[in-house]
Formats: sequence, C-alpha cells, structure tokens
Amino acid sequence: MIIDCHGHYTTAPKPLKDWRQRQIDSLKDSAPTPKAPPVISDDEIRESLQGAQLQSMRDRGVDFTIFSPIAGQMGHHIGNRNTSETWSAICNELIHRVCTMHPDKFVGVCQLPQSPGVAPANCIPELERCVNEYGFIGCNLNPDPSGGYWTDPPLKELLLKNVYFDTCVYHKPGFNFDDTKRYIDSIDGLSAGDREKIFNGNVRRVYSRYGKQAALDSV
Repeated sequence: MIIDCHGHYTTAPKPLKDWRQRQIDSLKDSAPTPKAPPVISDDEIRESLQGAQLQSMRDRGVDFTIFSPIAGQMGHHIGNRNTSETWSAICNELIHRVCTMHPDKFVGVCQLPQSPGVAPANCIPELERCVNEYGFIGCNLNPDPSGGYWTDPPLKELLLKNVYFDTCVYHKPGFNFDDTKRYIDSIDGLSAGDREKIFNGNVRRVYSRYGKQAALDSV
C-alpha cells in the first residue's frame, strides 16, 4: 500500500472560505459574527475531491491519504481564542465528513485551536474530540501561532511544560522522519525514555501492528 502522509484539503468547497471571510470581517467592523457553520452538501464535497485529490491519487498510484485542513489557512493569529476554536471545529468537522464518505481513501488529522498568548493545553479538548469521536490519528501543530511575530515562547519550552502532542503520524518505529525528529531532538529536557515514548510508544498506540511486531522481535 502507498500512503500519502501529508495531504491538505486545498479544494474545500467555497462556502467554507466564504464563512471564514465573514468571521474575519466581523472582527474588523460591526458585522455580526456568523453563528451557524457553513452549509456544505455531500455533493459539493464529492465534486471538490473527484477532480483533485482523488484524481491525483489515482494518477500517482496512491492508495490512502492522511488528510488535514489547509495549513496556510489555519490563521491562528486572527482574532482570539474563541475565533480559533470555532474555526478549527468547523474545519475538522469537514475533514471528518470527507473521511466518512471515503473511509478507504482518507484518515483525518486535525487543526488545533491555537491562539497567541493562550496555553497549548487549551487545544487538548479539540484534539481529544477529534481522536475519540472522529478517529483522527494526528494533528497539525503550528510552531508560531502569532503569524510570524514569534511572540509566544519557543515550541520546545511549551513542550517541556508537560504539554505533549502525539507525533506518530510521520513516524514508524526505528525510523525517525525529519518532520518529527528535528523538533524532538531540540528539546534538551527529554530523557532517552521520554524520546522512546514519543517516537515508538505513540505510534504503537495508533498502529497496533507495530506493537505486535515489537513483541515478536523480542522473542
């Protein structure tokens, strides 16, 4: 099986982008904040995928894609904590609908409701909701939710405060891929045991076959 481990919903239906613009506009003037989520039909989702992601997968022989919202449109620096929480929940629900409609083609990765000045622990409820209710297997973690101003503490300092995010999506036991390894290696306070849990422990919790293989290897 060939797996694309890094896919984004770049062709999300227009109502999603329109809703986001209304949300942003409401922060700048007296326009009302949109309350209800955008209305997007199943047909719109199918149309957005058939000639794009699904076609690319067919052309390239990809069997399965680990799928998430558009990273460049997470916009964590826009608005406040409530803005980000609402926007993230809407984006994640749409990814869940994609994965439900094509369970043999996509599995979800969530957008976190990060916001400048807000503790990363605020993201945990949405992360747990996406994992427990939607079956997502990872998250997009923004190292700078301030949008390029780097006003928050460095990511490694936040991680040292016992705020850990699963890094299993881009990892296989024994093979540390750069997207994961370079961040974990920059954390001075982690012991060898901590690194083992992050690299190999997390992935075995999600992919049980690796746990079985480890048991066989130890015989």
